[in-house]
Amino acid sequence: VADEIAAVENVEIVTPTTTESAVIVGEKTSAYAQLQVSGSDLSRDSIEISVGTELARRIGAVIGTKADLVTFADGAALKTTQVAVIEVFQTGIFDYDASWVRISADNYIKLHESASFTPTALSVKVSDIYGSDKTANDIRARLGPDYRVVDWQEANRPLFAALSLEQKVSFFIIVLITLVAVVN
Repeated sequence: VADEIAAVENVEIVTPTTTESAVIVGEKTSAYAQLQVSGSDLSRDSIEISVGTELARRIGAVIGTKADLVTFADGAALKTTQVAVIEVFQTGIFDYDASWVRISADNYIKLHESASFTPTALSVKVSDIYGSDKTANDIRARLGPDYRVVDWQEANRPLFAALSLEQKVSFFIIVLITLVAVVN
């Protein structure tokens, strides 16, 4: 599937990934987290993670601290694993910074004590972000109906809807201020 996607025009890199729900427990409190596998780099004995800035602030984690990561083992039983925070990242999108925890494929294998990493999704980097809708359509056509393809515009639709509403409200307020000034 990755080779099929890589053959599409405008596609630069195809990366296997997976996302799962977890709870991270820090010095201050615990919080819901989206555990995302990205990349691969063999670490030391400890399991290392990167945490979004807002999530790190909320749970009291800084680089070099330990936290407990609660995941579902075998889909049912809870499993708690101590992890080391090696990076605090900022994407600029509050929802991501407040819930994302990134982990390498090698550390994900250690976390779940499995023999290998099996991705559940493929992340695609494109050359032209404004052509991503056409690229997504090309990928849909190539892969068929058995696969779900979501581009960045569709994935962030709530954000764009909020920005559109903000723009309309701002325009209305400026018109109202202007109208009051004219009447005065």
